[in-house]
Amino acid sequence: MAVDEFGREVPTALQKPLSAPRSGGSHYHTSSSHHHQTSSRYHDSQSLASASYHYKQQQQQQQQSLHSSPSHPHYGSGVTTKSPLTHVSQTYVEQPLLCQVLWKEEEEAATTKEDFTTTTTAAAAVNEAATNEAAEHETSKSNDDDANMQQDSSTAMTTRYDNYKQQYCLRYVRSILNHHLDDSWLRDLMSPRQRYLRAQLHQQRASLEAQLMHEQLQQIMQQSATGGREDTMQVLDQAVSLSHGLKTTNAHGSISNAAPSLHVSSTFDRCFVVHALPHYVTDEQVQAAIMSALVNDNSKEASSGEAMAVPVIYSSTPTPEHLYTRSVLAVYQTPDELQAAWKKLVSRATPQSTVYLAAATAAPTVPRRFNNNNNSSSNQQHYSHEQSAGMTIQLNIDATDQYGRREIDANGRGGPPTETHVATTPPSTLLPLRLVQCQVSLPHQVQRVTVLSASLSTTARVFSDYDSVRTIAKSLDARHQVPHQQRLEAILQSVEKQLINGNVKEHVDVKEKVTETALLLDICIAYLRRVHLVSFYHGLAQENIVTNIYNLADVVIGGGSAPLLQGGSTHAHLHKHFAACAPASTVYLRLENADTLLSTDDVKIDSARENDANTVETTADRGDEDARDNERHDHEQMEVTSSDNDRQHAKPAVVRDLLVERLDIGIAQALRDCQEWMEAYSAAGMAIVVSEQVDRDAKAIEQTEAAAVDQWIQDHSILDGDGRARCSFHFCHKLFKNSSFLNKHLLKKHGEFLKAEQAKSHDEFMMAAWDACENRPVPDVLVDCGKQFGLVSAKVFGRQPDCVDPEPALWQREEDKRQRDEQQRQRRDQERHQRKQMQLQQAPPMGGPRTIGYVDVDEMKEEKIDVSFDDIEVPDLNLKRKKKKRKLL
Repeated sequence: MAVDEFGREVPTALQKPLSAPRSGGSHYHTSSSHHHQTSSRYHDSQSLASASYHYKQQQQQQQQSLHSSPSHPHYGSGVTTKSPLTHVSQTYVEQPLLCQVLWKEEEEAATTKEDFTTTTTAAAAVNEAATNEAAEHETSKSNDDDANMQQDSSTAMTTRYDNYKQQYCLRYVRSILNHHLDDSWLRDLMSPRQRYLRAQLHQQRASLEAQLMHEQLQQIMQQSATGGREDTMQVLDQAVSLSHGLKTTNAHGSISNAAPSLHVSSTFDRCFVVHALPHYVTDEQVQAAIMSALVNDNSKEASSGEAMAVPVIYSSTPTPEHLYTRSVLAVYQTPDELQAAWKKLVSRATPQSTVYLAAATAAPTVPRRFNNNNNSSSNQQHYSHEQSAGMTIQLNIDATDQYGRREIDANGRGGPPTETHVATTPPSTLLPLRLVQCQVSLPHQVQRVTVLSASLSTTARVFSDYDSVRTIAKSLDARHQVPHQQRLEAILQSVEKQLINGNVKEHVDVKEKVTETALLLDICIAYLRRVHLVSFYHGLAQENIVTNIYNLADVVIGGGSAPLLQGGSTHAHLHKHFAACAPASTVYLRLENADTLLSTDDVKIDSARENDANTVETTADRGDEDARDNERHDHEQMEVTSSDNDRQHAKPAVVRDLLVERLDIGIAQALRDCQEWMEAYSAAGMAIVVSEQVDRDAKAIEQTEAAAVDQWIQDHSILDGDGRARCSFHFCHKLFKNSSFLNKHLLKKHGEFLKAEQAKSHDEFMMAAWDACENRPVPDVLVDCGKQFGLVSAKVFGRQPDCVDPEPALWQREEDKRQRDEQQRQRRDQERHQRKQMQLQQAPPMGGPRTIGYVDVDEMKEEKIDVSFDDIEVPDLNLKRKKKKRKLL
């Protein structure tokens, strides 16, 4: 049986590859030795020789459409396609998936052709043998084949089509993996080693954020005038409380809600955003481009030896529908480091590549990081702090190779390419240069805010929610190894101590106790969101919050409004995608005076609850679970986004019950997950970064990478008889005194080739994780549904990749539409017939009396006309005649 580009067996019907396989690397092979394989993950030199011209055309297409990112030129054949891509799935497949009807037609056509060939061969055999027995034998064989074709039932055809569809989807998802195997976003998702390193980076960020939040809370409490309990609670109410949410609008038509200062992450003050990066740009390339723009050879910093701070890069979740386009955050340790870096980027940017956004937006908000009075003269363009905060800067990124290689290592031992594209032209050993132009801006400072429903804002939930969020935060602190002095328990102890020291009352009433507990609850919610990127009101019921590592870039970029970039583009689709991937990007406020609003609607609540119970019971009898989920989602959106006027027409009881039930289920699930992890953590007796299995695989990859260093050095060393050593790279060939100097040279000057070789250690684990994934980040596949519907997208899902044939649903929709049109036509005809009957009933009988309002057009009427000459004015006819002029003689 034939094998595909991944080294696995495929059926005969699918032997044609969906797309060109990527050379080099593992590609689902089981060989463990890499020293005989090429260390370059590229096609042959023939493709590379023509890739430079091909890349120029791709760059032009990229400038026309920022989201249609060109594929890697090294993976293509250097030949442009006949027509531009209309769907992202066409990057990975050549032919769309066929619906069952078209697939059946092609199967029947192929079977008919095969039968015709068999019949022709049989006739030739009969003529050659010239025997009646052979003819009868062939005829009986053909009849048996026809009988077998007739016995093929519809169930068997459906099973064969399902196999074809699953095999197509399997090869589709593997083609996507093969295409993006070297991309950093995929390695962060699927490589155990990269997940381990990202988890460690998340632990460091969580510890720093907890420390900054603790310091900010101490500064807030120091603003109290007298230090008493009442003053302290008043200051905390202004900076911490979430209980002042309003669903009314101000005079300008905008929501008059703002996030409290403690709930805004400090990352806004320490980062800038690089927008809309193609999938092949890695985080290391972005970091190198930023440092290259900040420090150059001619700068004063380079001559004086001043070191610039290196930012940490956080990638957002890529968008499969836009060829895995993503944005990244460049995060610094302090706001001063960000301010220094941003000033240099603005000063060194050309006027053509800088756009001032303050003129395009009304009253731009200046971040608090630029509110100081430090006037620096290093800004060569002489922009003020307010102006520089509202700019976007163009940044050029060198994306020639994911590992930084410039030359070609054809055989994995430093050899040059041997084949040529043109016979008279020597092969090119340089990789074609690829530059990506992207836009950089500061994050939008206005935090996204949403007001909760009245049922979730009652004071009856304060004490129970406080206990739950405190337990969850305690488990997450242990999970991410936050230092004990920076954990939530230490923060709450300092706040409670401040309140107790300022308490001069002997007894505290219940209302004041509720207010104090609500403030502590809001501190816990802010800590959970800022430190662990978990939303208490919206993110508990979605997935396991203990094992999942949330994305900081999604939270920061999705937390504000979409920025206006060059050319008027806002990338609103990317912004919505990031916000949807991170529930913690939104700050949820509790509705003010929720208890009063609910107490005035008791009668409406009871009636609405009864109506909803009947509706839910009818839906349950129908067995339509999807309808219930959609109904719940609609109620939630209606309650969250509606105004006070809309609230009067909604069903507050139904919405309140559903939202409370959803939140309670999420809290219970989160508490169970925390308890299970704490038990596993105690049983393991060691620190677990991601999970036991992932940590084990990460260590195995690290050991494999260390073992690959010696083998790579041996493959690229040439030892002479006199003990001297020479570099085997065809573009270097430097000679050294002994092998120790050569080893240092290889690691220092050609380390990018070693990185590419070590990257092969991740492939096997990435392929296993990709195959075991239930929800892969893949774009929808195109299904050919015939001339009636054309190409329709279908979602690929499941561990065994599969999709639903949309053609029957489309025909059902057309049938439903036809029935609705027919019913409307019948109703119109019936109404027209009823109108005619009413007109006939209102018409007078022959010779009978006239009815009111009836006019007989054939009846002759005598009209009398009165003529009067009383008011007529008679003109004067005695006018003076003009005298004739006599001619003079």
